[in-house]
Amino acid sequence: EYAPKGIRICAVGPTAIDTPMTHERLNDPVIGKDLLSRIPMGRFGQPVDIVGSVVFLCSPASDFITAQTINCDGGMGVH
Repeated sequence: EYAPKGIRICAVGPTAIDTPMTHERLNDPVIGKDLLSRIPMGRFGQPVDIVGSVVFLCSPASDFITAQTINCDGGMGVH
């Protein structure tokens, strides 16, 4: 509906990202272990892991992309 108006709607779908706000929870022996077991890459994401996708979506390189989500999830969404 918005594409003809030149408006692109895209998103980044991260997994658990280790930040000051999430660090305590991700390091919880029960919660963190369970979550980490579902990430095939075997680690929590870092903010730097998301930056490239955001920069790409904000750049002219993604001008012909719309209605997409880039999953930055360490393979968590792969079934």
